[in-house]
Amino acid sequence: MAASSLSLSSLVAYDAAAAGHDGILLDPTGDLIIKPCTAAEVSFYEASVSAHPEFAELMPTFMGTLRLGVAETPVSEAKLPADQTSALPLPNAVLVNSIPDDRNPSPEFVKGKKIDSETSIVLENIASPFTKPCILDVKLGARLWDDAVKPEKRAKLDLLAAETTSKSLGFRIAGMRVWRAHEKDFKVYDKLYGRQLTEENVLEGFKAFLDRERGSTNVPALASLDDAELAALARGLADRVTEIRNVYEKEEIRAYSASLLFVYEGNPVAFRKTLDAATLYRNTPDGVSPDEPSDLNSGEDEEESDEDGVPPRVFDIRLIDFAHATWRPGQGPDENVLHGMRNLEKTLRELVSLLEGADGS
Repeated sequence: MAASSLSLSSLVAYDAAAAGHDGILLDPTGDLIIKPCTAAEVSFYEASVSAHPEFAELMPTFMGTLRLGVAETPVSEAKLPADQTSALPLPNAVLVNSIPDDRNPSPEFVKGKKIDSETSIVLENIASPFTKPCILDVKLGARLWDDAVKPEKRAKLDLLAAETTSKSLGFRIAGMRVWRAHEKDFKVYDKLYGRQLTEENVLEGFKAFLDRERGSTNVPALASLDDAELAALARGLADRVTEIRNVYEKEEIRAYSASLLFVYEGNPVAFRKTLDAATLYRNTPDGVSPDEPSDLNSGEDEEESDEDGVPPRVFDIRLIDFAHATWRPGQGPDENVLHGMRNLEKTLRELVSLLEGADGS
């Protein structure tokens, strides 16, 4: 998918007064997010793309930068990699009227402050391939500040970590929104929800993300994913976090307040169609998608990625938020983040076991 040319007049701004999301812009198609950033974040993206390609694949595709409406790094010729359906919108990205409402994170999702910068990074919007994207932001690390942060701010962030699972587990649920098909609406969990979770009950947060707790409502089977499907999804999420950790362990980075951003298809019908299409792709000799793989991806739910011979996805996970990230050659792996990733894997494996047990009962 080729990114459209960007001009200041074509970008759509969000009304910051309505929800506190200041400075976020989108291109008219909704495929690109234009987000104010620091020079350090730009440098990290550029260094990752140029010198650490394996790591760069874990991030939303970096298209370039914009300054005062003029592209610093050209984005008009940029192309999204065929195998990167990436993208979840960043936690404080808000999609506006020109974009379908279902891809618009609620104003209550994760409220962020505008970065005081004239430069913005241009990233792929990784929510766009999904019809009802369920989104989860998991903040990584027990230490949330870099060396440049003032002592007062350090103390504030240390207190936040100590009062949440950031300190004990090395990760914290920072916000999420979940499509509840039987209610035909998204349920939003803001940052305060995650701060109330403890080491003992954090699994409940991930059950909520998969909409496992549907209460006593009599939900038709086709209006929600069953436990076997949720178990398969949870297993896929856990396996992907393991893959990300394996790459991260080989790099020498210090990333403070970075996040893992999760997304999965919340529309049960689209989920099953996509899962069936992906399975069909894997069962095709040489991994080449057949010319007519049935009508699984026909109609409005058809994924453009199929045109390039890439199997569709029911979920994606990306590393985001690098305002406080630097490459540190010679200093070894980032154990602050890795500690959180390992505990996140453990929690997701517990979720798999719970769902598999429920399916077999």
